[in-house]
Amino acid sequence: MDRPSVFRPRFTRPMAGVHWTLPCCVAVLWLFDFGVQSCSEWGRQVDLVLLTSTVWIALWASSVRKPGAGGWRRVADVALGATYDLLLMFLIFFIASVAISLIAGTTNCYGPRAKVSELILHTVEPRGAIDERFAAQKTLRDVGKGLTINVDGRTKAGFVTLDGVIVAVGDDPAAVVTLAPTIVGDKLVWKCVLLPSKYAPGYCR
Repeated sequence: MDRPSVFRPRFTRPMAGVHWTLPCCVAVLWLFDFGVQSCSEWGRQVDLVLLTSTVWIALWASSVRKPGAGGWRRVADVALGATYDLLLMFLIFFIASVAISLIAGTTNCYGPRAKVSELILHTVEPRGAIDERFAAQKTLRDVGKGLTINVDGRTKAGFVTLDGVIVAVGDDPAAVVTLAPTIVGDKLVWKCVLLPSKYAPGYCR
């Protein structure tokens, strides 16, 4: 009488059906994204593209590793193999990223954002003056006349236009902040735009 087969899991490297350089390249891209792209203004889009590409590569590698007939059994085998590859890849990535963080330190965007916040603070004085002038005359005409930006500290240059647009320029990090007033009803609403946007604090996005 034949004995029933017993499932014995075999531990293999990720994406064993393809050359080892492919999973290595995927891992390097994830580590690059973790170490370099974390402060990038395109960071989330890069993460999405990289995640989608990794899933498709894992599915393709699993289909190469498990050739056979079609049908739902084939789909299940490929999906199971791809899941195994992804879990193992992200486990390796997690261990490597923790090791890199301990050795090199984590990338932190707070420092540049804090410095940019100081740049924005230099616009408080002319902004307050413009608010007062608008409250008195209910128009933006000449509300910025005679107003200037104090050039000191983080602020290296700046100006105020006649209609109240405030521009301040900093060099550590290099950034330009623009505050533009807009009349909404009978109130003055300020729109803050900062370039590059990756350094922008929450209230200036």
